[in-house]
Amino acid sequence: MKVKALKVLLYVQKYYVENSHEPIVTKEEFAAVQAELARRGNLRGYSKTGKSEYSSKHPFSSKLYCSNCGAKFNRNIWGIGKYRKGVWMCVNHKINGEKACPQKAVIEKDLEKAFIRAMNQVLGGKEAFLEKLFENINKGLDETENEFTQEQVDERLAQLQQDLMSLVRLNAKTGLDAVNYDMEYQQLATEIERFRALKQTFLDKKAQKIIQINRIEDLKLFLIKQESPLEKFDGDIFRRLIEKVRVRSLIEVTFVFKTGEEVKEFIK
Repeated sequence: MKVKALKVLLYVQKYYVENSHEPIVTKEEFAAVQAELARRGNLRGYSKTGKSEYSSKHPFSSKLYCSNCGAKFNRNIWGIGKYRKGVWMCVNHKINGEKACPQKAVIEKDLEKAFIRAMNQVLGGKEAFLEKLFENINKGLDETENEFTQEQVDERLAQLQQDLMSLVRLNAKTGLDAVNYDMEYQQLATEIERFRALKQTFLDKKAQKIIQINRIEDLKLFLIKQESPLEKFDGDIFRRLIEKVRVRSLIEVTFVFKTGEEVKEFIK
């Protein structure tokens, strides 16, 4: 076998042959971890230079979003002495003014109280809340119609990879017509990429389902253990359960749980 042909063969084997050994973790688990890392990577604040930095010092960091313009909120301190208080401001409003976004600042303590009331709403009807969660767990995840099943995609991908290997070996052995060889090779490679993309779609859906199930189980565990209403704000509980908060106005916010459920509450 010619050295050049051998190099081509080894490259194709390295690039296209999959599932050659048993993985330490499943692809679905790996994808779920990657998705979570990507989500955390997007939890960023805002600096005057325009660069973003992640901050978890304050529970509301990277959690508050303006419903009016979509911008994030950052924390500011107003007043001195006994009048000193934390407030959260829409970054767009702060930098570009009221014409860009009319949303005013909201007081941190009022947000904390609103969260307590929202959680107590959920705790007061925890059975119905959990039932709705489990009813909807597959909604949106399994509704998409696919041209192929995952098994069909795996089988077709394996066959295409084998066909490609056979073509390369045949060319190395007999020296096929270059034009025909390149055309057949490209057709197979294109189909392989197509089915690899389809396979990745299935893996991504499974990963999202794993994440969703874990979040629901986490919320379920909290609701079961929390037998009494919340009396004070707990930043750890907020971080654990809430994905984001949409600030709708000076008097209304929506808490979006990591499970996708939403609870509206007034700021008082």
